[in-house]
Amino acid sequence: MDSIERMQIDIAKQHNLEETLSEPVERNLRDRLNRLQDNQLQQLANIHNILLTKGLPKEIIVETLYYAFTNEKVLEKPIEHCVEKEYAFLCELLESDGIVTKKYLELEKYYFLLNLGIIEINWSKHLFLFSVAEEVVETLKRIDFNKIEKKVNTSTKVNDLLSSMVNLYGVVSRVDLYNTYCQYYEDVRYNQFPDVTFFVEHKYNRFKVIHTATDYMFVDAVICNDSDSNLIIDNIINNQKNIKRKGIELVDLLKYKNSNYFESYDKLTQFYDLLCHDVNHAVLDRVIFDITVCFRKGQSGFDDILDKLYALTIDDDLKSKSQLILEDIYNNTVLWQNNGWTNNEMIIKNNLEKQGYLSIY
Repeated sequence: MDSIERMQIDIAKQHNLEETLSEPVERNLRDRLNRLQDNQLQQLANIHNILLTKGLPKEIIVETLYYAFTNEKVLEKPIEHCVEKEYAFLCELLESDGIVTKKYLELEKYYFLLNLGIIEINWSKHLFLFSVAEEVVETLKRIDFNKIEKKVNTSTKVNDLLSSMVNLYGVVSRVDLYNTYCQYYEDVRYNQFPDVTFFVEHKYNRFKVIHTATDYMFVDAVICNDSDSNLIIDNIINNQKNIKRKGIELVDLLKYKNSNYFESYDKLTQFYDLLCHDVNHAVLDRVIFDITVCFRKGQSGFDDILDKLYALTIDDDLKSKSQLILEDIYNNTVLWQNNGWTNNEMIIKNNLEKQGYLSIY
């Protein structure tokens, strides 16, 4: 078994996908619903905006969901919130009469459709089998996909923009997302702006949604998982009010939709090359990953990485050289608390403003 295959099986286990070797796969909708636990049925009802009375017998819940999955009007709404990769995969499934076999799991393609209950995944040692219940296939075929494609295109723009903004700024409000969309794409009324807040929570994203009294906040998961998350969020929001956001072209902003994008990649390579002969590669890869994740948090993230550096079994001279590279990377990394600026840019910007010059930044 190669490393990629092992990784795929690990992903399957992480997402509670049971290994199924029997063929053919059961594709009866009622049977599939009956196999689900009560909490899984409730989750399906929630995502499809179906209100279930507390204490309903399971057979009633199953019939309610069966009606929903065989009603094209019910399925149409979440599908409108698919992004292009998800939508293309759904079309591929329909063209294959609801069953497709793949060698690899691509989370960004299937995750939302799995949460919607539209697809089921079975796997063997070498293949992943994606299937849609036969009744659902017939329901999907009744939907006018020509009308949906424009909404999918808009949803893709909104989701790419949101992912980019969260990765770059750490905390993004729905109002901020709306204003940025109008700036780069088209001027639409606020009440006509796609409501991504509900479905985005069920997609494969590296951020979470926080509901406030007046708005929705999209927050990077790294912040949410921090013990001081509330302080970090408050600090970022206050700085967003006090520091004018750095201007950025759309093409550069969208680079950040990939959570692995990092400004100082060449410096990371230099850091890796310096240590790769003395540090286990798996350990070093983890440190590199942590740098891309932690540095945007600011000083606390930098301190965390320094602790990991000094925990490595390397000589002091190598540690000193490594620290200098880390400091250079940190000062040239866009920090969430700087509202789109690096520390070095902030120094230049502040000096220009103190001297009375109109900053070009």
